[in-house]
Amino acid sequence: MGLKKAPKKPKPKRSAMRFYWWRRFGTHKNLPQKTPLLDKIRNGDFLSSPYWDQARWEETYSSQHIKEIKKERPLISQEEILDIERTYIKRKNRLLEDAFNDDTRRLKHLEECFVKELGGSKKLLYKCIENCEGDEEVLYHEYREQVKSL
Repeated sequence: MGLKKAPKKPKPKRSAMRFYWWRRFGTHKNLPQKTPLLDKIRNGDFLSSPYWDQARWEETYSSQHIKEIKKERPLISQEEILDIERTYIKRKNRLLEDAFNDDTRRLKHLEECFVKELGGSKKLLYKCIENCEGDEEVLYHEYREQVKSL
């Protein structure tokens, strides 16, 4: 997957950001727990976390913000610029932490869904993952064939 260009920075929604102030964008809506695995895969429930891209975009937003501030206030102190950068770095670090936790949670859930819905074992699933040369849907079909052949 190629690098995505940073989208326009959204305006903050203060009421929605009380506990997750570092998140600028909405989250992906996963399908309900009892939905079949293939439908969850097609919905994108197991794709890599969007927080990785959002953390990378913070660097762009930081530099844009600093340029705007320098235009408005040419005599801004270096200390004020560093304070602005610190805020963006904190946001980026929180997003990276969320991305790691989100991906870990998604992978564990994917593993549980495969074994629960299709049977087999985690060991067989890991073997299929190592040999699979496609996305989650290809893995689903390959794993299902492996389980049927047992």
